Amino acid sequence: MEDRLIALEQRQVRFEQQVTEKLDAMVPPEEYEKAIGIRDTQIAKLREACSELQNELDRKDEQIKHLENRDEEIDHNILEAAEMNKEELEGVQNEFAVQFEGLNSDLKAESDKLEEKLIATTEEINGSLREAKEALNDQLRNVDEKLKAACKTIEDHKQKKGNKAEIEKMIADLANQTKRQIDNLYNKVIEIKETIESQIAQTRKELDDALRESAFKKLKDCYEIKIPREEIIEAILIEQESVDELDLHNCGIAEFAEYWANALKYFRKIDKLFLGSNKLREEAAVEIFEKLDMENLKELHLDENELTSAAFSALSRVLERNYQIEKLYLGGNVPKSFGIRSISESLSICNGLTHLSLYKCELNDEALEPLCEGLASIYSLESLHLEDNEIGPLGVQKLIPLMKQSREFRELFIHMNRLGVEGVKAVLETVKDINSFRVLWIHNNEVPSDELTRLQAITLDLSDYYL
Repeated sequence: MEDRLIALEQRQVRFEQQVTEKLDAMVPPEEYEKAIGIRDTQIAKLREACSELQNELDRKDEQIKHLENRDEEIDHNILEAAEMNKEELEGVQNEFAVQFEGLNSDLKAESDKLEEKLIATTEEINGSLREAKEALNDQLRNVDEKLKAACKTIEDHKQKKGNKAEIEKMIADLANQTKRQIDNLYNKVIEIKETIESQIAQTRKELDDALRESAFKKLKDCYEIKIPREEIIEAILIEQESVDELDLHNCGIAEFAEYWANALKYFRKIDKLFLGSNKLREEAAVEIFEKLDMENLKELHLDENELTSAAFSALSRVLERNYQIEKLYLGGNVPKSFGIRSISESLSICNGLTHLSLYKCELNDEALEPLCEGLASIYSLESLHLEDNEIGPLGVQKLIPLMKQSREFRELFIHMNRLGVEGVKAVLETVKDINSFRVLWIHNNEVPSDELTRLQAITLDLSDYYL
């Protein structure tokens, strides 16, 4: 600002000199006074501009001084806050140590109880097995006694020189009876063995379920006491590698996205992951998606999370790493056209995809085009949810080839859109020629009542049809 002011003053001096020289050289004597007036006016304007610039420079200096004072005040507040946070942090750490020790003790106690239950159940099964063995021995002794009695009877008949044919028939009957008893005993042993194995398997399943439920209960307790520490999550979940389904629906994980992103690495074997209704939005979603990589993931629920286009872009990388996914639920988000285009490219490699849900995502005809292009290579698609969007007749024309190409396409939910008469009729005519089709919801699509009556005359063989 000062440089600009100096430049203006220099320009003023040069201008005065130039005016004087030109007036002396060019202006006639009779117009000299008039030129002098014009020069004075311009000089006055320049001085006024210089004065305004000086005032502006003074205001900037005052603002700079004010900001410097504000910085000093902020530094002072930061120092005070740091001292306070240090004391609070020490308190939280102490509380964390106490709570974590208590949680570990409770978990160990419950594990001991379950182990005692397993031992008791095993002893009970062993007792039942001993009783069954004793019963079998008793029956075998009875059979042995009957055989001895039969042999004695045969000897008696021999001594009395009885009928030979009668003795042979008696021996054959006795042998058949003995064989039947032995077969019955064998079948009973097999039945007891299967029962015991079933009881053992059921007991182990109950123990696994109880341990898993106990672990998640402890995790919930940790969040209720407001200690969302990564150490707690790792300590509780580190033994959960065998879990095949994880339901975190509406658990408020967005607040602790960093910890959950690290914790989910212990669940690499799960095939179903429920993360819906957590309001992940953008930052938390990107944090989790960047680390989400599971070997067997088949079903992923992310509905009602207010995911943005940036979150969908991060999700596309998840799909590239987990291309074996079969069911993907993304309804109730705001991906916009850019977000849809991002995941469409990744969906093209998910060759086993059967279910896709994009309800209430503000999809229009423009966004539907890249989506259909991405799904063009998927021949396994069975169900598609596109309800409560802004799809019109042009979007339907992009959708129809996709419906025809899939071998197992059977469900379409496209109600509450803007298909109009033309779009609804095109869908009905297409569905009529697809043998595998079973469910169609296409109501509330801006169709006048008189046209709706004519469309209802189109006969469709469906199990669930709502026009």
